[in-house]
Amino acid sequence: MARLALEGEEQKDLAKDFQSILSYVKKIQASDTHAIPPTNHATGLHNRGRLDQVEPCDLVDALQRQAPTDTAFEIPSVRTLWTSKD
Repeated sequence: MARLALEGEEQKDLAKDFQSILSYVKKIQASDTHAIPPTNHATGLHNRGRLDQVEPCDLVDALQRQAPTDTAFEIPSVRTLWTSKD
């Protein structure tokens, strides 16, 4: 920030903003936090995620029965989709 090219009024405004920030930091530092345990998350919630596990899928047969061919869905290539002038 020392390399910022600021004009006189900009310097005054920025100095005022920095002074305000530093004043607030000083207030926070004056707070007695010794009895407060450190936290890593403000809400205390725990991750509700689950492990990634491969599970059987019983939809394969049903989806293949809906395919226009016996074994697969036919779609245009990505290149065809991107170059189409429809």
